[in-house]
Amino acid sequence: MRVNEVDDPKSPTGKDKRVFGSTGNATRWWARFYEIDTGRPFFCDRDGVKKYSLAEIGYERRNGYAWYGTWGEELIKNDYEIWMKRIDSKN
Repeated sequence: MRVNEVDDPKSPTGKDKRVFGSTGNATRWWARFYEIDTGRPFFCDRDGVKKYSLAEIGYERRNGYAWYGTWGEELIKNDYEIWMKRIDSKN
C-alpha cells in the first residue's frame, strides 16, 4: 500500500491523505495501532471511536497524525538477522 497526499479543493488546506493499494515493490508500512487479538490496524478520531479505514477519520486527525509509517524498516534491515541468530543459538 501507499499513503499519498492528493489535491482536494474541498479540504481546508487543499490537500488530503489517501491510502492506495500498490503493486510491485511497495514499501513496508506499519499502522500506528493494531488490535491485539486480530492484528487488524485501526484508527480513531478525537471521539475515541474505533474505525477500520483511514477515510472514516476526520480531516484534522487524518492529515495531522502519522497513522502509517516505516517505523520497523530499520529494525528489520539491521537487527532481524542478529535477533534470529540469537534465538537459534538458544534452541
